[in-house]
Amino acid sequence: QNLTEYAILPLGEPYIKQKLGADMNVKSILLYGPSGSGKTMLAQAIAHHTGAMFLNISPSNLEKKFEGKTGPPKFVHMLMTVARNANMAPVVIYMDEVERVFVKGKKKSTGPERFLKDLLDYKKRYLQPTD
Repeated sequence: QNLTEYAILPLGEPYIKQKLGADMNVKSILLYGPSGSGKTMLAQAIAHHTGAMFLNISPSNLEKKFEGKTGPPKFVHMLMTVARNANMAPVVIYMDEVERVFVKGKKKSTGPERFLKDLLDYKKRYLQPTD
């Protein structure tokens, strides 16, 4: 029921989102639980019920993609361009295995943790409170 109230109704019905006001406008939802408990399926169901585009940016999907020094910034820019485009709204961005992105590790990284700096940079520079 909470998922319906906080995610599906505001995302799928602009009228409800407008009536809720800024203080009730949910920007993100944390789904947690053991592996195989249905978190991905739940996120896909939210996207399906609201007619949203589903973007899965889990580290396992990003392995060996967007390599090189300019790969992560280009990927984050493309992701945010699609997410902020009014013609493609609404958009559900799903990231599984976040511990692999936000882990502190060695200096030279070739894995998903390369995207952390660019995600945080983009959030600071371009995202507004109304996004």
